[in-house]
Amino acid sequence: MGSLLAYSGISTKIRSMRSQILTDREFEQIAQLATVNEAAEFLRKKPVFNEVFSEAGEHTLHRGTIEKLLFFTEYHDFVKLYRFAGVQLREYLKLYFMEYERTFLKSVVRSIIEQRESEIQIASLGEFFKKHASFSSEMAAKARTMEELMQALYHSPYYAQLHPIKEQGGTLFDYEMALDSYVITKTWKEQKKRFQGEACETLCRTYGYQIDLLNLIWIYRSKKYYKLSTAEIYGILLPVYYKLNKATVSELVEASSLEEFQTLVDHTYYGRKYGGRFEIEEDRFYLEGIYYALLYHIHNQEFQKHPFSVAALNSYLYMKRLETQRLVTTIEGIRYGLPPQTIIEHERRYHLEVLNR
Repeated sequence: MGSLLAYSGISTKIRSMRSQILTDREFEQIAQLATVNEAAEFLRKKPVFNEVFSEAGEHTLHRGTIEKLLFFTEYHDFVKLYRFAGVQLREYLKLYFMEYERTFLKSVVRSIIEQRESEIQIASLGEFFKKHASFSSEMAAKARTMEELMQALYHSPYYAQLHPIKEQGGTLFDYEMALDSYVITKTWKEQKKRFQGEACETLCRTYGYQIDLLNLIWIYRSKKYYKLSTAEIYGILLPVYYKLNKATVSELVEASSLEEFQTLVDHTYYGRKYGGRFEIEEDRFYLEGIYYALLYHIHNQEFQKHPFSVAALNSYLYMKRLETQRLVTTIEGIRYGLPPQTIIEHERRYHLEVLNR
């Protein structure tokens, strides 16, 4: 009964917010539009997008700007939920807040390396971000060199992650991988400390699946596109094992060819459960192709099974992130003049019902 009382209010609010997430039919309608400006106008008619898209014009809506505006819709939803949540739920949301720190820091690092203005302005994040960030967000936003950014991060846990990369003259890829690895691994460890019982089990399932899938995809991309050495691949993997044990991951990393890697994957938990159920493009790793749909399926299952738990928050925040990915894919297709059917077919990798075919 205590759990029901603690979560019933937030569960009702989340159900209402879920009803505002764009449907598959609405994505198909957007794909039929002729210009990016028409897509922006479509979104302006939706209350959840109206505020951030109200002043955006066709010539300012390049990919970076779209991602920034959609990031703000996610972030604003998070702030609403945080202010509505009770003490127990805020423990989870404080942990999830690292996702926004990560996105902000990636934007700052990118702006420094590429010598341009950051896409995410600190003023747009408001006082909430300044109050809850583990570093001086104002100093970080003003940083024009990596040395200045390190000063802003000095008293935060991000300093230990990024300072060695700065000393070694690392690339944008190095910084982004370090941030990804730290935030995901930290979340995995902290959820086991902060939660017990059903809440811990729910979070471990969703994060465990995500970490396994990310490791599989990173191994695949490292071998196919980046030609990294075995040692380099080990260096970028998340040190967490869920359905994949350490010995299996080692076999996958040390596979001598993509064909051997794929054969090994076919015999893992994910290969046995999902590998034979999908048709994908030729020469593409099937778990890479359906990554977002698989995670949606997992999050949605947890929400349906445990609506009065932290699963309600966890799944909603993932669905908002997925909505952003789908919108960026769809609007970029419009920008480059792709036929509507091509956009729809490309967007199928995010399709929410892909597991029900």
